[in-house]
Amino acid sequence: MAANPHKGEVDLVIGETTYTLAFPTNSIVLVEQLCGGVSIGTISSNFNRIEYIRAALWGALQKHHPKIDLMKAADILDDAEDGLNGVVEAVVRALRFRLSRTPVDAPLVAAKDDE
Repeated sequence: MAANPHKGEVDLVIGETTYTLAFPTNSIVLVEQLCGGVSIGTISSNFNRIEYIRAALWGALQKHHPKIDLMKAADILDDAEDGLNGVVEAVVRALRFRLSRTPVDAPLVAAKDDE
């Protein structure tokens, strides 16, 4: 199944497997509950914490891959060929769409004006 960017879905390719990430309301609630009631905004601002990255990835997988548990989400992180950066970028793109409707293909960092 290919991701639908108009619905905020993002493809994450790990090895030969493509996962579709999305953040419907239930996924956000699951992530916040897993993280002890911490808000999704705080979680996403602290992606330097592996527990938050794993929780957010797991939550983003639940709509299209509900059989993936936390241990498998950690395996996906471990199998990422470019380290955590590609996974975090995909999660951030899906979450940013959900929170602000920013297109998933928009740059993650605004370009600075050259002076």
